[in-house]
Amino acid sequence: MAETQQFGSATRRASGRGGEQRSGVERERGVGSPFVADDWVYVAEESDVTDREPLAVQAHGYPIALFRVDDELFALWSRCPHAGGPLNEGYQKDDVVVCPWHGSMFRISTGERLDGPSPVDATAFPVGVDDGHVFIGPPPQGIEPPPPSFLQL
Repeated sequence: MAETQQFGSATRRASGRGGEQRSGVERERGVGSPFVADDWVYVAEESDVTDREPLAVQAHGYPIALFRVDDELFALWSRCPHAGGPLNEGYQKDDVVVCPWHGSMFRISTGERLDGPSPVDATAFPVGVDDGHVFIGPPPQGIEPPPPSFLQL
């Protein structure tokens, strides 16, 4: 289960880790937002992320897949750790995404590898929602941005 913190009208959810491409440009955030002091990047509006249709965004130098599961948002590095398949184009059923290339399965809420050829878990990013605006927090400690050649499919 994701860790959730309430900040007035804002909710900060740290997740255990298809569609249209959106830019991960910094957005002006209002005074009092819990995401101002941290290294959080605005990526989408909460209404842009629909059930069973992952949204592709960019944040912190990573392609990110945003998922909605039971009205909560989660973010995974969009590239499957097995061979770089686009998880944002994968099949989503409940809290599981299946890589479209070789069938690795990951728990969306944590990135945990459930089945398939991937030897490791998918990388999960923290997600924050403030007044309908979705933010991605910094990558987990020890995770370096992927080389540019791995970002392009």
